[in-house]
Amino acid sequence: MRERYNFYRCLNENQSLKYQMMVILMEEHRKARRGKDYIGTYDGIDTLTFDKVSWNKMLEKIKKYVSKEYRENFRKNKINLDMILGIFSTPNDYCSLRYYKIKEQEYIQFMMKDVGYSYQYNKYSKSQDRLQKKANYFLLMTLVYYVVSWFFDSPKIDLTKFLKAFFLVLHQDIKIIIYILVGLGIFKILIVDKK
Repeated sequence: MRERYNFYRCLNENQSLKYQMMVILMEEHRKARRGKDYIGTYDGIDTLTFDKVSWNKMLEKIKKYVSKEYRENFRKNKINLDMILGIFSTPNDYCSLRYYKIKEQEYIQFMMKDVGYSYQYNKYSKSQDRLQKKANYFLLMTLVYYVVSWFFDSPKIDLTKFLKAFFLVLHQDIKIIIYILVGLGIFKILIVDKK
């Protein structure tokens, strides 16, 4: 359940197949580092290696979490190993995926890079973007604090009278309608928009 939520938070339909697969493989690498129920063989450093059987399991997991359009392409067999390796053939600062063969055994190797660890730690957003979000949040909280303190420090406004008036305005029926609308909004965001 938690894994599904993590992917839901990180992935959306506007992202490329390469990005979605990269995030899924990076999450599997994180599970391997923690030693929790992971697919493949972990070398203890940067590399997660898949043999043919474990790669098929990983492909099933990728098919499960990619967006609907890509899932359809997987179902129609339009996406295969050669295409996946071709997608990852361009240099990437975060990770690499390569194929090799030893004595008739096929292996796919996923390797994380230093920048990839940082990207993963920042919850799949660039550190500058994350820093900007924190700065905006801090600015908003500061603004709200000063507006509220100015509003309630005024001698003309009594906080208790204000709260009583506010709660009388929100009659019980209106509260129920608001709860229903918020619930429908959350349902639309989580369920309907994902499909």
